[in-house]
Amino acid sequence: MRKYDNRIVGLVLGLLLPLTIVVVYYFVSANEGQAFGNFIERSESAGVLEKMLSLGCILNLVLVYIFSALHRFHSMRGGLLATMIYVFVILYLKFIT
Repeated sequence: MRKYDNRIVGLVLGLLLPLTIVVVYYFVSANEGQAFGNFIERSESAGVLEKMLSLGCILNLVLVYIFSALHRFHSMRGGLLATMIYVFVILYLKFIT
């Protein structure tokens, strides 16, 4: 069972989890026929995109906790790396753009 205990697994799962939050929010709230790119642009201009990504980061921390409880410490490091990447993206979206 330890073959999934590596940083790549944690990084990939940690990078995909916040994106799934954005996609779910798109399907729940998007108008009919609205393109995904248009949705991202409108979310960014309204200041909602960084909030959606922040919710995804909270779920990343839950993922890190699960890896820690399962003693998958290398995967946990990958999940923390993905969370730090998203923190820098959120700070960029919030303060620079």
